Amino acid sequence: MGIKETITKEFGDNVIIGGNHLVEKKLTVIPVSPAVDMILGGGIPEGSFVTFTGQPKCGKSLANSATVYTPNGPKTMGKLKTGELVCTPDGQSAQIIGVYPQGKLDIYEVTFNDGSTTRCSLDHLWTVAKNNRRNNFVTIPLSEIVKQGIRYNDRNKWKIQLTQPVEFNETRSLEIDPYIFGCLLGDGGLSAKTPIMSTIDEDIRNKFKKFAHIHKLKITPKNQIDFGIVQQDRNVGNVLTKKLKKIGMMGKTSHTKYIPTHYKYSSVSHRFALIRGLMDTDGSNDNGLRAEYTTTSIVLARDVQEVLQSLGYTAKIVSRHTSYTGCSKKFLSYRIYVHGNDVNKLFSLKRKQFNHTRTKPDLFRTITSVQKVGTENATCIKIDTEEGLFLTNHFIVTHNTLTSLDFASNAQKKEYGSRPVYYLNIEGRLKRRDLLGIKGLDLENFNIIESTQGNILTGEKYLEIATQIISTVPNCIMIIDSYSAICTEAEMTSGMDKMQRADGAKLLSKFCRKAANIIPVNKNIVIGITHLMGNPTGYGAEFKEKSGQSIGYQCDVKLRAKTSKPWLLGTENIEIGKEVEWKAEWTAIAPPGGICTSYIRYGQGIDRYMEIIVLGCDLGLIDKAGAWYTLSYLGDETKAKFQGTEKIRNFLLENEEAYNKLFNEIQKMMGFTK
Repeated sequence: MGIKETITKEFGDNVIIGGNHLVEKKLTVIPVSPAVDMILGGGIPEGSFVTFTGQPKCGKSLANSATVYTPNGPKTMGKLKTGELVCTPDGQSAQIIGVYPQGKLDIYEVTFNDGSTTRCSLDHLWTVAKNNRRNNFVTIPLSEIVKQGIRYNDRNKWKIQLTQPVEFNETRSLEIDPYIFGCLLGDGGLSAKTPIMSTIDEDIRNKFKKFAHIHKLKITPKNQIDFGIVQQDRNVGNVLTKKLKKIGMMGKTSHTKYIPTHYKYSSVSHRFALIRGLMDTDGSNDNGLRAEYTTTSIVLARDVQEVLQSLGYTAKIVSRHTSYTGCSKKFLSYRIYVHGNDVNKLFSLKRKQFNHTRTKPDLFRTITSVQKVGTENATCIKIDTEEGLFLTNHFIVTHNTLTSLDFASNAQKKEYGSRPVYYLNIEGRLKRRDLLGIKGLDLENFNIIESTQGNILTGEKYLEIATQIISTVPNCIMIIDSYSAICTEAEMTSGMDKMQRADGAKLLSKFCRKAANIIPVNKNIVIGITHLMGNPTGYGAEFKEKSGQSIGYQCDVKLRAKTSKPWLLGTENIEIGKEVEWKAEWTAIAPPGGICTSYIRYGQGIDRYMEIIVLGCDLGLIDKAGAWYTLSYLGDETKAKFQGTEKIRNFLLENEEAYNKLFNEIQKMMGFTK
C-alpha cells in the first residue's frame, strides 16, 4: 500500500489532493466598490482573511453644556445616555445608540437670525443649504461652513430647516385649561386675592364664562373691560385661585409671570392652545405675514420663545424701554417677532386672523455668525434614524455620524451566493440608518452579535462566537468591528485605578491562527476593522495599528486608508465629504501596493456612483467636456447628457440598469469578469 493510500485510509479522502485540483479551483470574487476593486484585482475572493485599517473617526461633537431636547424635556449633552430618546425634526423621537465623549475640544458658538445659539466643535456635521430659492441640502462640517464664509454681500449664506411641532411625553395633567391660562398670563391680574381678567373681546369673555360654568365659578364685571373670577359658593374656595397657587402663579405681577415647565413640554395641541391665549391677548398679527408678542417679563418672553420654537416657528426677542400712557417712568419691555409658514394658526380670535398667508419660499433659520468661545468637554451621540438629525438648543436641527456596509450588501446578492452576514458590533456603533441606508442589504440574512443589558461580552466571548460561526456556517461573511475595541476579561474585571496587563494581542493572535485554518476550507470571508493610533514613542511611523502582529501576518487582503482630503462640490467648492486614498498593502489576486481614491459622502458613506463616474471617464466610457458628461456607452447621446457630477450621479442612482451596464463594462475592460 502506497503512502497516499495509507494516509487516505487513516485521515480521509481529501487529505492528499493532486496539484490539478488547486489549478482548477475557482473562487467567487465579491466586489467592494468600483475604485477599490481596481487595486484588489476585482474584489475580495471567498476564503479571505481581510483587514481594513484607518484612523478612528472624529466625533461630530456638541459641547457638554449644549441643550438636547428629549420627549421628557431638555437635557444637557453631557448627561445623555445610550438608550434614551431624543427629539427629531419630523416631530418624533429616536433612540440614542451610542454616546462617545470626545474630551476637551475647541468650541464654537453658532448663532442664527432669530438669536438662537448652540455650541459645537468644528467637525460637527450640519445639514444646510445655500440661502437661495433652491433647497439643495448637503451635510457638511462646521469647518466647511466657516471656510465658505457666513454671508453673501446682501444676506446670510447658509440655512437650516425648521422642526415640525415636537411631541413631548409630559403626562402630568394641566391644572388650568391652556387657553385660559394663556389669557391670564397675557391680560390677567394675579397679584390680588382673586384673579381678574381684562379684555373687550366677547369671544374671550364667552370662553371664560364657559370655563367658570364648568368649574362652578362666576364672572363678576368690574367695568366694561375688567371682570373678576370668583366662587359661586362662599363655603367653597375659589378653584381657579387654588390652581394658580399650586403652580406658583398667584401673586405674580406682569414683570414676574412665566410658563411652568409642564405647560412648556405638554402636547402639541395644548401648546398651541396656550400660545393662542397669549397671542389673543398680548399678540398682534401683521396681515398674516408675521406675528408679534409683547410682555414686560423677560422670563415669560423666553418661555414663549421656547414654546413657539418647539412648534416650528422662529421667535426673536428684542428689548426696548417703554412707558404707560400718562406716566413718565420708563421700563423694559420685550417684543417677540414671530415668523413661520402660517402665523394665523397662532390666533383664535377672528379679528386677528387674515386670509393672507406666507407666499415666499418655506421659512428656514439662517446662520449669522460662528465664533470661537473657548474649550469645553464635548460629546458625540449616534441616533437610530437614517438622517441622524436631532434637536439641540432652541430646537435647532443638528447631525451625527455614519458608517458603511456596502461590502455586506454585495455579498448578499444572488450572483455572489446570497451569503449570510454576521456582524460583531463590539464598538456598538452600528445603527438603524446604517442598515436602512444601504441599497440591497437583506436584513433577514444579516445577524448582529453585541452585548446586551446585563450581558456584557468580553473579547474572549466575542472571538469564541466568531470562531464557532465560521466553523459551522460555510460561505458566510464575518465582520468584526473592531479589533481595536476588543476588551479582554482581565481588562473588564480590573479596577480603573489598576494597571492590569491584559494581553489582547495574544488573544487576537490565537484567533487569527485558528481562523486562518478554517476560512479557506469553508470559503468564508472575515473582515476585521482596526484603527491607527498615534505613535507615542516619537520613533518610526506617525501612526501604529492597535492590534497584534498576527493580524497582518495572516491577512490575505489588507486595505489601509493612507490620507483623506475634503471632497469639494461645484464652483463654490462646498465640502460634501472626503476623498480617501486607499493602499492595498496585501492582496489575494493582484500585485500589492496599488493605490486608488474612494469617495466618502457625508450622511451616506462610500459613494460608489461617484467612483464609477470617475472610472468611466478615465476609461473612455463617459465623455467629459468641461462640466458636461455624456454616457457614450449607452449609445443614444442625445438622451444621456448631463451638466455637473451631481446630475449624472442622480441619473445613475435612479437608473439601476444604466449603472449596472457601466459597472459591467468597467469590469470587462479591467479583466475582472467572472
